[in-house]
Amino acid sequence: MGKLFGTAGVRGVYGVEIDEKLALDFGRSVARVFSSADVVVSWDGRLSSPSLSSAVIAGVLAEGKNVRVLGLAPMPAACRASMKQGSPGVYVTASHNPPEYNGLKALMEDGSEATRGVEEKIEREITSLSRPKLPERPPAVLPSGYGVADYLRDLVSSSASVGDQKVVADPGNGCASDIAPRVLSEIGLSVISVNDWVDGRFPMRPSEPTPENLRGLSELILRTEADYGIAWDGDADRVALIDSRGRFVPQYAVSCLVALALRAKRAIISVDMGWGLRDLLEREGGDVIVWRLGDLHSEYKRRLEAGWSADLVTEPWKIMVPTWGPYFDGIKAAALVAQAVHEFGSLEEALEAVPKYYQERMSFKVSGDRSVIFNRVTEALEEELSSQVREVDRLDGVKFILEDGWVLIRVSGTEPKIRVYVEAKTDDRKRELASLAVKKLREAGVT
Repeated sequence: MGKLFGTAGVRGVYGVEIDEKLALDFGRSVARVFSSADVVVSWDGRLSSPSLSSAVIAGVLAEGKNVRVLGLAPMPAACRASMKQGSPGVYVTASHNPPEYNGLKALMEDGSEATRGVEEKIEREITSLSRPKLPERPPAVLPSGYGVADYLRDLVSSSASVGDQKVVADPGNGCASDIAPRVLSEIGLSVISVNDWVDGRFPMRPSEPTPENLRGLSELILRTEADYGIAWDGDADRVALIDSRGRFVPQYAVSCLVALALRAKRAIISVDMGWGLRDLLEREGGDVIVWRLGDLHSEYKRRLEAGWSADLVTEPWKIMVPTWGPYFDGIKAAALVAQAVHEFGSLEEALEAVPKYYQERMSFKVSGDRSVIFNRVTEALEEELSSQVREVDRLDGVKFILEDGWVLIRVSGTEPKIRVYVEAKTDDRKRELASLAVKKLREAGVT
């Protein structure tokens, strides 16, 4: 078996890379790795999630552990349920991927996603599973001691009251459908809700909240004269923002708004986050640590154990507020964006406080060996940019750091794609660097 875990859990096309046999083995392995007597099991709204979750439940029971069923829920609610009950969990989701995908995530007893070390233990168990032994005691299927209603209550009670904001909420037929509009409404916003029923086919728009996929939301904001719009992905760990003129707000700027609401001083950010959040915190005497995409929770724990506590942990789209919990929560992030807007008077005024950079994020489907093409492209870019490069960072992919921007190339850990990220101080320079990256990809055989 090759490496099972990618950037964010186990993920693949249902019936091909992900099936009930793997889910059964995953449930058994999680039950073996953690000493807890209970495992919390929940899932997103994908059509294959109930079947895969049933297999996970069977696997946990086969190892003599109790199952606490949270059921259909946003991922942050699943994380919070594990945190509140002190029990590990399994969440069935493919996050923002297309509907034919699904996946499996292991959750720690504190509600965080499993660290790389724990994932390696789970994978070793899966590759060496023998027939289960008869349990010493009858395991039970029990309701979760912390439910979605509890999560909603905690969200509202922990969020500042705001008013005089008209927003359009677009859960995209994902797990935020019922909860997110209710939370925003209960903290004082005037909410227009669209695509607010759970449907794992994502019939109204693709699950990933990209600028292209949110064109309908942009048009609705203009028609309704709303102050801004908020969108989530399938399991609600991602959040995106559209301003009053229908323009997509860069992901780093959304994280900056949350940092402003939190008065954050210390942050852990992913390698693709960019310089805006760094500049914002450093000008206030703060500190920023850059780490690998998909593993920020592990770095947060390592730093915490060393006595360095972060106020904010964030990658593009995904925001963790450690005082709320050690997990990414797109609904909590939306409430904090509303708080920042309230404090500044408008979204536009809040964004004036955010350092200005220009970003481009691109994905390219690749058939065959992605590593061969990746190496070919990075070598070509390094040669082309040799006279401009200040530093080549290989922490996560290859990042060419220039005086006025950067270019990052990564192999996706969730899909058969190569990702290209570009940032610059001017829009023209961003376009120039993006065009160069695309040219080198085309020359390497990516169409």
